[in-house]
Amino acid sequence: MAVVVARDVHEVSLMSPSLERVMRVFLIAVAVTTSLNMLATEPVSAQGQLEIFGFFQNTFSHTTRLKTQFEEDAERNSFSVQQQNLFFQRDLDRRWRAFVNYEFVNSFSTGRQWGSASLEEVWIRYRAGRRLSVKLGQSIPAFNNLNQITTRTPLLPYIIRPLVYEASFSDNIAIEEYLPQRAFIQAYGSLPRDRLKLDYAVYVGNSPNINNMPDAGQTGVDTTDSFLVGGRLGLRYDDLKAGFSVTRDHLDSPGTLTLSTGETLSLKQLTRRRLGGDLSWLFGDWYLESEGIWVTYDDDSPEVSEDKQFFYATLGYRAGERLFLFASYWHADEDFTETVSFVNGGSSVERGETGIKVPNVGASYQLRDSVILKVHLAQVQITGVIPNLSLRQDGDFYHLSTAVSVVF
Repeated sequence: MAVVVARDVHEVSLMSPSLERVMRVFLIAVAVTTSLNMLATEPVSAQGQLEIFGFFQNTFSHTTRLKTQFEEDAERNSFSVQQQNLFFQRDLDRRWRAFVNYEFVNSFSTGRQWGSASLEEVWIRYRAGRRLSVKLGQSIPAFNNLNQITTRTPLLPYIIRPLVYEASFSDNIAIEEYLPQRAFIQAYGSLPRDRLKLDYAVYVGNSPNINNMPDAGQTGVDTTDSFLVGGRLGLRYDDLKAGFSVTRDHLDSPGTLTLSTGETLSLKQLTRRRLGGDLSWLFGDWYLESEGIWVTYDDDSPEVSEDKQFFYATLGYRAGERLFLFASYWHADEDFTETVSFVNGGSSVERGETGIKVPNVGASYQLRDSVILKVHLAQVQITGVIPNLSLRQDGDFYHLSTAVSVVF
């Protein structure tokens, strides 16, 4: 069923260029209206105090040997500062709030060239009420449910979050292809009606074509005239929550690809669409959550595909006031297109598929209000296939980890 959905998304435009332009104009109008509204607002109380808070998660992990037909990896043990986030927040008055979020992953150290550090969020928010809030500046886009709370690691039962949401895996998984990373104007709110609430969010941001080469000019800026446009529409009814998310942007890859037919395919300004769905339900001591993500590219050639899809489902049980148990299943599939060189000379462009399946279980225990202990066991099953060359690679390994999450 997921494959059919991915195909349909690829064939049908989720957001036409005209609708994209309308959304841009709407968001800019919201930003201007918000600024004018601020000027018209009567003076309110003085600024609040600067709040500094955050969290960190220290881990120990053991990974068993990965063995496939073509390679074998050794077992590993490792301690790590998996993630640390540092937040700065100040209420400028009763409607305006400034917020900054710094994130450090994988025992970050510039001198040792470990991990990475990033300015994840820096925005100012205007809150007109629960029906409308506007963030101006770099913020995390609303896409599915987990992406909106991904910086609240201690509150999640996982040590390793479901694959594409795990910041410490960014060196191994192209997280930015599955999830929109940054919005710069974001309007959102909730429209209540009795016990039912309608949540909405729309946003605009840079395309993925950000310069990271100092020799090519200023870094950190978009090199094209395209935008990321997206949004989420959700429903809440008591403890049941569901949503639908969509984004559209353009990927500008350098160079061309010569196909077996001799045709040359340009990789510039490929339209990329993301479609997401999320469902969560709290019923008594039980908790169920599930999400799906489908990523498609308009490459206009049956020989080329970089489409991706991801799914996860988690069933949790609160076994007491402080103990939470869960079982989860994650599944990612990715198409790829590569030029394969042969030993006897020559090469060809081949389309292949990789898959990752991760059944896993875990538990979290709240030792104190601000200290959570966690344990997590996962089996990682990896498959790679190039059908035209009858090539297949399979392997699996186990990953056991323990962690302490601390809020300060």
